[in-house]
Amino acid sequence: MHPNPKIPALIGDCPPFVQSSDIVQERAGGQNVQAGDRYREQRILIAVHHSRRSLLAAMSTTPLIPSHASLGVQTALSGSANAIDKIAATPEEFGAVGDGVTDDSAAIQRAIDALARRDGDGILMLRPRIAYRCDTGLHFDASRLSLWGSGLLDFARCRDTCIRISASSVAPALTPAHNYGHRGMISGALRLRGGGAARTAIGILFDTDESGTSTQMLIENFSISGCANGVEFRRHAYNSLFLHCDIFDCKTAICWRNAEDNGERNTFIGCAIFNSDVAVRMEQPDGAVYLNNCSLDYTSVLYDVAGGRIFATDCHHESDRWTGRPFRCAGDGAGIHVTGGIIVGQADPLPCDVMVAVGKSAYVRWDGVFLHNIILRQGNDRVPCWAEGEGDMHIARCETTEFDRLPFRLHASRTGLSDPDFAASSWEDLVWRTYDTRPITDRYGTAASNLQLRRVRTPGETALLVANAPNNPSAGAVALIAMPVRPGESVLSGFLIRRDSRQTGSGGVADVCPTWFRIDGMDANRVPVVVRSHSVGTLEVNPPVDRFVPVTPLASRTNRTAPSWATHFGMVVDMTKAKGAAFLFKGLWVDLT
Repeated sequence: MHPNPKIPALIGDCPPFVQSSDIVQERAGGQNVQAGDRYREQRILIAVHHSRRSLLAAMSTTPLIPSHASLGVQTALSGSANAIDKIAATPEEFGAVGDGVTDDSAAIQRAIDALARRDGDGILMLRPRIAYRCDTGLHFDASRLSLWGSGLLDFARCRDTCIRISASSVAPALTPAHNYGHRGMISGALRLRGGGAARTAIGILFDTDESGTSTQMLIENFSISGCANGVEFRRHAYNSLFLHCDIFDCKTAICWRNAEDNGERNTFIGCAIFNSDVAVRMEQPDGAVYLNNCSLDYTSVLYDVAGGRIFATDCHHESDRWTGRPFRCAGDGAGIHVTGGIIVGQADPLPCDVMVAVGKSAYVRWDGVFLHNIILRQGNDRVPCWAEGEGDMHIARCETTEFDRLPFRLHASRTGLSDPDFAASSWEDLVWRTYDTRPITDRYGTAASNLQLRRVRTPGETALLVANAPNNPSAGAVALIAMPVRPGESVLSGFLIRRDSRQTGSGGVADVCPTWFRIDGMDANRVPVVVRSHSVGTLEVNPPVDRFVPVTPLASRTNRTAPSWATHFGMVVDMTKAKGAAFLFKGLWVDLT
């Protein structure tokens, strides 16, 4: 066995880019590495452990960078003026104290600059359980430097960018137009702490004015907290990968600006993004943020997209703080894709009445998501909705065990009906009396009819009035909504209702029955000929006089797929329990999915 047992063991781990002849030369012709030559031994260890995992594993038993006394090399200040020929260095070699009190930012920057000037990329090692106070920001070139180790970078007093990462082209074999060059990494168990979300500091800023390159890195197991923007992408900033990182206690955790040549993608895998106002803000129309198996917890806004796209796959979304619209998407072609994963509400109700705001020419898609405990705040005259705005909202193959706790309506401003508020000069949608005590010879009834339908106008609104004849509380029913359907189509439907103050009756109750119809044309009186019908439940409604309230029968959610024989879906309102009361209807809506 070799007198130094580490040497032969390390040779077998040697990566292909480390030449064995270099190691033999370091051994001084096979001689034992003596105590006075410890620097040579460390160079062997670093070269062999160029794999990040083997290097970090060796840190627990072998000191990576010896002290100045044991190395017998230049002091920190005298050595900082020139490039160093070691592949790695610590901030302490360049004057850092690491006591959490002394400002170490200048010393750390000296170490970064010295490593960047060496022939080849360098590694800045941060010692474990050390707090490096940094009152000013740091800057390094992702093409020249990697940051490894553990410890805390305390930027609590920094008001600008904590770490700015740029890039330069360093691969001579590539043409300048396609030269990404070498890419460094940040790895270990490092933490970056800012001065709080109310400050203006950026945790990590990717930004370079070099053309023909990309500011990109692999960043793993890194923690960023207490910043205005935890991570921000600007010029030439794309194709970075964040792996198992934490970003929290920020105003915006991830922010991608619309800047020069920063399209394509940035990816986050297994990251935890939490306790921030906004999880992801996207502005670059040509870029895409990929989130895979991430947790986005306890933010006020999940995704705020002004351009580009966000793809969230198998992610966990959970909060009791969703305010306004937690999903926000605007801009021509902008989109949010949520595939798989879970969306969980942790408040009853949540402090919002709509989950998604989607602007013109934008879209939001949920596919295969499990939805749990989504209880939205309900207004007096508005049905809690999944989405609002001029854009598109798509929900497919999503699951839940709580139909009664989910928002009912898909899109606040969409309906399959042409005249939901009875404002047109002629009633274009199919409304008719389905039952009366007298023969039905017309759809709406006349003064001689027991059940009468007519349009009324009040200041600022129109509505449909359905009433029994005064002093004649007889039975009657009306088909308020009738939407053509195809077999297998799914339907959601509802409306707004209030009791007419001029005719309150003695009962004031209406039974709402979602119903499938098969209609075979109309008779001579333009009344639909119903050859088959099937009710899927009954909801008893006792509406107030002073305001409209939304009606969304639960039965139509659990039995919402059109049977093969049905031609129409309808909402039948049975007036038997009204006992002389009259009701006003408006805001009719139907979603076909």
